[in-house]
Amino acid sequence: MKTTKQIDTFRGSAPEQQLILFKQMLKEGDLKKVPIQEIVRSSPLLVRWMDHTMEQTDTPDEFLAASGLQLISSVMGNQAYIMFGSTQIYPHIWCVLVAPSGFYRKTTALSLARRALAEMKLPVSWADHSKSDNSNDNEKGIKIIRSGADLIAPDRFSIDLIIEELQYRPAMIMFQSEYGGFLQELEKTYNHGAKETLTDIYDSGMFIKFNKTIKRENEGKPIVIDKTAFAIFGATTIHWLEQYVRRSDIGAGFIARFLFVPAYKKTRSHGWPKSGNKEVYESLKCDIAAIRKTVRGGFDASEIKPFYEMWYHDLEKRSETEQTSNNMIGFDTRLSGYALKFTMIMHASKYGNMELTLDSLISGIQLAEYFRSKTQELFETTFLSKFSKNVRKLAEFIYRNDHGKNKRQIQQRASAIDIRGEEFNLILETLLEEGDVHWDAAGNAAISKNSKFLKGVVRK
Repeated sequence: MKTTKQIDTFRGSAPEQQLILFKQMLKEGDLKKVPIQEIVRSSPLLVRWMDHTMEQTDTPDEFLAASGLQLISSVMGNQAYIMFGSTQIYPHIWCVLVAPSGFYRKTTALSLARRALAEMKLPVSWADHSKSDNSNDNEKGIKIIRSGADLIAPDRFSIDLIIEELQYRPAMIMFQSEYGGFLQELEKTYNHGAKETLTDIYDSGMFIKFNKTIKRENEGKPIVIDKTAFAIFGATTIHWLEQYVRRSDIGAGFIARFLFVPAYKKTRSHGWPKSGNKEVYESLKCDIAAIRKTVRGGFDASEIKPFYEMWYHDLEKRSETEQTSNNMIGFDTRLSGYALKFTMIMHASKYGNMELTLDSLISGIQLAEYFRSKTQELFETTFLSKFSKNVRKLAEFIYRNDHGKNKRQIQQRASAIDIRGEEFNLILETLLEEGDVHWDAAGNAAISKNSKFLKGVVRK
């Protein structure tokens, strides 16, 4: 592995030389387009997870790698963090596996992580959450976590239930075997405002007070949650994504907080999978659980700061110059935080201590870049592609009826081609902001022939 040799070179170099070498890695793209299977194999603990689970299922390697990352992240919970300015960044992840139904065994990847977590024993001496600084002594205390099962959120989702649980279990992981169904559930009347609330909850370290009382179990007191690390691990098909992800979800930042792992081919095929070595499995669970004992408190990030800042500025520059779906969905702004989350996870799984190292940062950045490319690839071939096509259709309609159609007539045309309601408003907003559309004195629309949405269009 090229980056492994480069890291060895870094260790024997002066700090000034290390920065030069890291800058060269950025320039040559050594941190981008590295397969997730290769990245996680830099961690002995994740290697053991991959080797053990590969015997039991033929789900794609990238799904098993994601399940290992999610498992370790959940064990860490809100026990460890990086201070980023005045914010505590916890290692919790929102991740969705994407593949066709059936032989890709997405649910199996979720089940392997869930079962391993549920079976872990966590001694009380190092398993309890810290009580929120914002809670009063006479309030109910934070739940003592005695097993990994206590880190798993309720199967039935309602935003009221999740908020209520987060008072006493600030760190949890929710498993969703059908992410599309989860998105449907968020639209139910009793989950009104769920996406906005979950978006707030994702931003770990936030102190949130809900003034309304949720159920009588809360004894009439306001809901207060703090220091939350609420993880989501789901699976879905591209069809469900296209069906239930709305443009408004993207613009509001809800979807931009998710990492997507698509798989297009299987790595291997098991006609009859093995059951796995029980002793190896028990040892593996114990070693993953032990991370919760040794990795606690704030990480020392002093060694990695200058390198992270160099990569961050490079990402910022690329985001400004590259016209990709990542700009459209605001994913790159979340990516910088995910790089730090992955750095913590990789470091905890390799070293089990609190002093972050350059090789852990490189692994974290490689994972962030992997998800950047996969998210872009997935979004540009699914629902964003459909939205872009609809924008172009209305841009052509306006162009071919220059100064001849008002908003109501444009909306009638949109309805005729199955563009309705909220999507129409978002398309019109996009055209006005980015497509050189304007209204004349009579209230009719016109569009510049140089609009980027009219490339290749000839007026009939």
